[in-house]
Amino acid sequence: MSPSQTRRENRAAERLRGVESTIFAEMSALAVRTGSVNLGQGFPDLSGPDSVVEAAYDAMRAGRNQYPPGHGAPELVEALIRHQRRHYGLELATEQVVVTTGATEAIAAALLGLVDPGDEVVVCEPFYDSYRAMIQFAGAVRRSVTLRAPDYRLEPADLEAAVTDRTRLILLNSPHNPSGRVLDAAELEAVAEVARRHDLVVVTDEVYEHLTFDDHRHVPLATLPGMFDRTVTISSSGKTFSFTGWKIGWASGPADLVAAGKARRTGCPTPRAPRSSRRSRMRSTTRRRSTSGCATSSSTAVTTSASPWTPSAWRCTSRKAPTS
Repeated sequence: MSPSQTRRENRAAERLRGVESTIFAEMSALAVRTGSVNLGQGFPDLSGPDSVVEAAYDAMRAGRNQYPPGHGAPELVEALIRHQRRHYGLELATEQVVVTTGATEAIAAALLGLVDPGDEVVVCEPFYDSYRAMIQFAGAVRRSVTLRAPDYRLEPADLEAAVTDRTRLILLNSPHNPSGRVLDAAELEAVAEVARRHDLVVVTDEVYEHLTFDDHRHVPLATLPGMFDRTVTISSSGKTFSFTGWKIGWASGPADLVAAGKARRTGCPTPRAPRSSRRSRMRSTTRRRSTSGCATSSSTAVTTSASPWTPSAWRCTSRKAPTS
């Protein structure tokens, strides 16, 4: 085969090697083809509240159909600030919140903005399938910590064993998809202890924060001592309000970490401090944004796979956060 033929047959970028179609698309197509009940994708059976639909309709009729401010519509940013204060006791400034095209984009931007090629990212497995693709896109190495049935509990020893001197970031999902586990106080403290001791950044995917059952209570990792300044908290209106197709997500946390993700999303060259100075800053700062403790929730081995804040161009739709 000639070199030109090889190029024509391999037009995809090398970083896409091994990244296949999403399992959700495959399972949804299979369910349609066989007439089966589809439990493979997290979309609701019913649409969200009529009041939210009317608010979106009114906004479009009022002409709010153009680019919003770079970090998100002011009403939404303020609603998110109120939400974090009311539910978790976290105090945020506008530069510590950014609106994204769904939580998936927020996760992708955080990984691209905070991880360098060759860095390691620790993630609990099983995991949402975009994690693997975005870690690979960032040129990082995935270090998986297996959550084992039937409880899917995060074992501190397994987490510790996954961390090496190349580890840069922990990507944590609670309430967990697909097991449904809500990490309890001991598990959260184990993550926090590892992050503090190894000076790691944690990106938390909390899109199911308001969908807990019985006596389980979701506690954001950012509320634990010493964790706000090293945690990017991500959530979304899609799961909370049953409007998954609207793709309205957000990220919050210390301004420098939020800005790093924002810069990588827009392609703008936001200055990035050397890693040593970023880590020194985190070591010297132990801001505690909440005095709330962790409530005990449900009860749930390591593998390896190889500046100043400025509004950029984050998009959003104007609406209120839940019970802000």
